[in-house]
Amino acid sequence: MKLFGFLQKSARETSAQSLALQWPQPNATLIDVRTRLEWAQGHVQGAQNLDMMHDDFQDHLQQLDRQGTYYVMCRGGSRSAAAVRLMAELGFQKVFDVKGGIVNWKGLLVRA
Repeated sequence: MKLFGFLQKSARETSAQSLALQWPQPNATLIDVRTRLEWAQGHVQGAQNLDMMHDDFQDHLQQLDRQGTYYVMCRGGSRSAAAVRLMAELGFQKVFDVKGGIVNWKGLLVRA
């Protein structure tokens, strides 16, 4: 029984601030699920853009290595949380939601 479960941080989460201090990480992929327009306005160098709102989003996920390590980011955290749930359902084992998203990223951003 999980008492006070709402106080426990999920093992599948990391904060944007924390990841920014440790990025890039060897053998890990940062997936940005924002739209192409949002991506063009600024993104983390080395991240991969997979627009969650696009019809082929799940097709792109199916092509990824299920054994890989993935960090998933969006603007503020809602889309990335949904993407992480979907990836877990698809059998990904090492996938982390970047809480706070790009708005809380303290590292450098590049523009497309």
